[in-house]
Amino acid sequence: MKRIVLLFSVLLAACATKTGIATPVKEFNLNFYKDKCIFFGGPVELGDKLVKASRIKKFPKGVFIWIDTSQRSTNFISRVEVFERKDQKKAVREDLKHYADTVHAENQGKQLGYLINNSGKKMEFLTLYYSALSAIEAKLPDGTWKQINTFAFCGNGFGYQYSIPSKKAAVFVVDVPKGAYKVKYRINIEDYYSNEFDGTIDCPEFAPNGG
Repeated sequence: MKRIVLLFSVLLAACATKTGIATPVKEFNLNFYKDKCIFFGGPVELGDKLVKASRIKKFPKGVFIWIDTSQRSTNFISRVEVFERKDQKKAVREDLKHYADTVHAENQGKQLGYLINNSGKKMEFLTLYYSALSAIEAKLPDGTWKQINTFAFCGNGFGYQYSIPSKKAAVFVVDVPKGAYKVKYRINIEDYYSNEFDGTIDCPEFAPNGG
């Protein structure tokens, strides 16, 4: 039920904006609405390859999201990039090649994370245009968590299933805001939560005194 509510809320937020394929943004903060402390965009961009879960670290049985703050992406290839390059070859369209090149360039140097399936069975996740249906949450001074992103496009790519076999992990990159105030972040993918990690945000609501 929570999964349906999350999808519906994302649809409502997305359909309030212009439809069509969203163009990548160089800086997450360019789409930051300071008065509402909301960013446009899905923070989790899924990679095209799976890796063995045992290569990351030891986890008990279950599904986990691990943000490795010691790693940044290098030559990360997303599912979006692969999709656009395949379409470009079929249609011989230079604009799709340019889009794929732009996506590739902007996905480098980002925070790396892993969606780990150690449950003993195959897991399936919803995606929005090959990005995980996900939220980035920041911790307020009172200790509560607030979602600070909403998707910026509508009617494009809903319903794709992303399958992860048991003992495998999906690699992804995270779009993390930056700003003047120190904050704790976590990633939420369909009510699976990552470890907390440090970051900054440009929103007075997250100042120690609450702005």
